[in-house]
Amino acid sequence: MAASLWEGLVFTSIVLAPFGLLYAARFAKRAYDAREGRRAWPWLVLGNACVFLALGAFLLAAAECYFRFWYDTTDGLTISRVARQWSARHFRFNAAGFRDDHEYVSRPNLQRPRVTFLGDSFAVGFGIAKVEDRLSNLVQARSKKPREANCFANVGLDTGAQLDLIRRAHEQGYGTDDLVLVYCPNDVCDLIPEWRAVGEHINERVLQLGALRASYALDMFWCRWIAATDPAARGHFDIVPTGYGGETWRRQTERLRSLRDFCRENDIRFSIVLFPFLHDLDDEQYHRAYDQLETFCAREEIPFLNLLPILAPHAAEGLIVNRFDPHPNERAHSLAADAILEFLDELDEREPRAAQP
Repeated sequence: MAASLWEGLVFTSIVLAPFGLLYAARFAKRAYDAREGRRAWPWLVLGNACVFLALGAFLLAAAECYFRFWYDTTDGLTISRVARQWSARHFRFNAAGFRDDHEYVSRPNLQRPRVTFLGDSFAVGFGIAKVEDRLSNLVQARSKKPREANCFANVGLDTGAQLDLIRRAHEQGYGTDDLVLVYCPNDVCDLIPEWRAVGEHINERVLQLGALRASYALDMFWCRWIAATDPAARGHFDIVPTGYGGETWRRQTERLRSLRDFCRENDIRFSIVLFPFLHDLDDEQYHRAYDQLETFCAREEIPFLNLLPILAPHAAEGLIVNRFDPHPNERAHSLAADAILEFLDELDEREPRAAQP
């Protein structure tokens, strides 16, 4: 309640400030007109300053109304109030607690095999306003054969959290025919201490704005400033390739094997679909990480689809949500859905199987 009152007070102050400053300028003009010589010039300076400040206050008020009521998009770091407001506007959750336009039942229909997508913000469709434009929903809508698609995904889920999630769902009676891990390159990063340190540092920087975060405009300007100037924020993606070697990669492969083994034990076909970073499709560091994952899947006999060759030829079309948010947009999800459908159909031909009872 106190936060809401403070937010209302800040908004009201920003909107009324230009009018207060113009009134002060008018008062200064009257005082200037009533005086002569040296006694008049301070009022002239004050009046001009009030007019100048009023123009700035009008711009701030316009920005505040724009970001609070009209601006409707996300940022890659998901740190601004606008990004959180976007999620509140466009995320609708089913009874199972996942973003989707249909409910999830425990067991798949014998006549309608089920594929469950497991992932993070890429799979959940962060930045995509309509859930029907997301890859899992497109897979269900575009499949030429009867197929149900569910999406066990949320922002920030790493491989460990995803493994825990599907295990809990299974314990509660949830079944599926296919489990497709929509793998984002930073799914390994919870194992990298530097990644966690960067996240904590960015959050600390954001909180430095203090009570003024109640202003959507000031919060947006501050978050954009952090993203543009803070070395840790600008270079946080550079940490990702370090997770594909040494002890970190060994621990990650253990988690991926656990997912594979869980699926084998429960007669679920497991596969991995790599969704590459779209902000830099040509970076060789990322390519080496992708190759590392592909080599692992080949060695462990895990069906694998790399979306990089599918998406890279369409880079000029624009595949990210916006220039501040490198999450895949509707076009990227559409291309991915078509490739995944073809991938699943090929698996069906290679490994025909009946749906679970």
